[in-house]
Amino acid sequence: MRVAIDSILQSILDESDPIIQSQLIVNAVKEGIRPVQIAKKLNKTASHISHLIRLQKLPPVIINGFYDKTISLGHLFHISRLTKEADMISVFEKVLSKNIPTNKTEQLVSSIGIGELNDDKKITKEIHDQIEDYFSKIDKQISSSLHQTRRMARIEITIKGGYAKTNKVLEKIKNELQKDL
Repeated sequence: MRVAIDSILQSILDESDPIIQSQLIVNAVKEGIRPVQIAKKLNKTASHISHLIRLQKLPPVIINGFYDKTISLGHLFHISRLTKEADMISVFEKVLSKNIPTNKTEQLVSSIGIGELNDDKKITKEIHDQIEDYFSKIDKQISSSLHQTRRMARIEITIKGGYAKTNKVLEKIKNELQKDL
């Protein structure tokens, strides 16, 4: 089995065409090879492997644009983030007709909406501060930070100390969260 995996990974590594490489990656994943293994073999990030996998959902007209050298691989990566084929083709046509560079394609894709990206407003500073303060009010040992981007929001809490100390603080957090339910 190990020989087969090595052979599959080597064929992916040897392939220079990113579209064919993406199909080989999809096939490898179907065979049970993890994307992380593939990334390691290719000396790429797991994110890059995900981008390659997404290329398989692009319509043929867009793939042909890549082979015709009318759009770049970067364009393909951005367009493949869209979920609807009609949106993909619309962006492709705009890229071609207006000669849109890769970085502007990313903005165009985001404006069309991956999920609910169409609202361009972050939460207010007041709400941001209230959320960060919420955890420190539970216990002084907690530090927290809120990070919000166009694609996600993340609350990070940090509790310094060993298991005994952090277990007590985590129990307090659990109790506070249960009160709010």
